[in-house]
Amino acid sequence: MSLVNLSELDNDVLTELCRARTDPQGFANSMEGFRKYYKGNRVYLPDKPILQTQEGISAFSEAVNYVKNQKSISRLEFCRGLTQSARDHLIDQSVSGRTGHNGSDGSSPSNRASRYGTWLITTGENLGN
Repeated sequence: MSLVNLSELDNDVLTELCRARTDPQGFANSMEGFRKYYKGNRVYLPDKPILQTQEGISAFSEAVNYVKNQKSISRLEFCRGLTQSARDHLIDQSVSGRTGHNGSDGSSPSNRASRYGTWLITTGENLGN
């Protein structure tokens, strides 16, 4: 079984998450530039499909203000095994139609992570759609 590598998008997301963690005020200031693309509950980014939001600019403003008030913390590091574990779960969910933390084979997040390494601390997962 070959392990995953980061796609360009994955790498971009990791880079931005690390920037938000290590320089939250600078990251929040750069986010302010996106405010101009909001019109009601829609976001009109140049050369991109229109994004429909539930909350509109109020949720965006709340997120920016939250990030501005955070202290710097350490950057995230890419972990191939945990990435593969997450990718396995994503594929399982897309095929089975299931949601949640348990896989169609009954696996938990820590079961899946253990397939790709030994972890000295607790593992967990965040799910989003």
